[in-house]
Amino acid sequence: MSCELTSVAPLPQQYLRARMNAYPVPVSEGESAITTLVTGSDGRIYGVTAGENCHLFAFCSRLDKTIRLIATFPGPTAARNLLALDADLTAYVGVNSVATSGAVEGTIHALPIDVTSVYYEEALGETVFKTAQPAQPLGAPVAGEELRALLYHRPTHSLLGLTLPGAKLFRLDLATGQSQIIATVASEENIVARFRGRLASRELIATPTGEVYGTGEGGRFFRYRPETGDFALLECRLPGLAVRQDWNAAECLCKDDAGQIYGGTTDGYLFRLDPASQRVTNFGKPSLERPLVGLTWHKGVIYGVCGGENGLAHLFAYEIAAANFTDLGMLNYIPCEGGPFGNERLTPWSAWRIGALTQDAFGTIYLGENDSRGHLFSLFCPENFDVRVSGPTSP
Repeated sequence: MSCELTSVAPLPQQYLRARMNAYPVPVSEGESAITTLVTGSDGRIYGVTAGENCHLFAFCSRLDKTIRLIATFPGPTAARNLLALDADLTAYVGVNSVATSGAVEGTIHALPIDVTSVYYEEALGETVFKTAQPAQPLGAPVAGEELRALLYHRPTHSLLGLTLPGAKLFRLDLATGQSQIIATVASEENIVARFRGRLASRELIATPTGEVYGTGEGGRFFRYRPETGDFALLECRLPGLAVRQDWNAAECLCKDDAGQIYGGTTDGYLFRLDPASQRVTNFGKPSLERPLVGLTWHKGVIYGVCGGENGLAHLFAYEIAAANFTDLGMLNYIPCEGGPFGNERLTPWSAWRIGALTQDAFGTIYLGENDSRGHLFSLFCPENFDVRVSGPTSP
């Protein structure tokens, strides 16, 4: 990467450029903006793109030589955080499209994934992909509402989500196909007239005990226990400027091995929520760029991206024990001859907009470019620097 800072943070700066790769998503320009990345039980990362069509793809640098396209959903545009996976690798994809009433409505589609069933063949000089079965539509969980966030809850085998503009928290029982509205996390007069539903968090997260957390109006946290049906609006709030509290929402969430929740806000603050004590710790802002759009926890370090939706995306690292921020700069991939992968792209590439971040089961961090010509960036953590793998190529 272009960043030349020296720091005590755990990412050795001299390795960043050599250990980053950028892979073009093998779909049409205008349909390759990556909006969501999640990690599957098979160790791969799975993602969806937005544009005239929505594409579901999979990849792992240790398991695949190419990005695997799984399915295409014609027409609709996908929003952030609208992909959920269960333990059996059934993908649940939320898409927002124009309904017959003329309003934008969110629907959910289910697709069992078998990456071995996806294959490529040459047709009329172009490489196309085929998959074994089509996706099964599950309908709109809340009629007339867009989907804002989606989460698979394993203990109850259900999908939980948030909508806009109504800021509804809903639950879809996958065994019965029945959906219900659990709560409204923001008042009607504010969500419609002032903020059009953007008071609800962009992501939901489940703790190891099965409790689900998110944020609503005024930056207040809520807790939902799907197994008992208990919903509570908590007194703890997101950190932020007092005059902008009504605008504040949790943009991204992750958790560590102990179940502590870390998140980033609309204003760009990094925080931690202790579910047991309901105490919120404010770590400050890693950059002037906002919002925070993606976080992942890796062995005592939070890696994140800020400013990704509005351009000038910056990667940062935060050492929790040392309370130390390091700005790792913009994502500038600069290929070098004879690099560690052996088949790097020969074209430099800079990512101005990042829409998603996650890591695979082997500790490799992936960042999805949310632009008209999206790329998937991979970044190796320090303890994985001795690994020699070949990066994927576009089919």
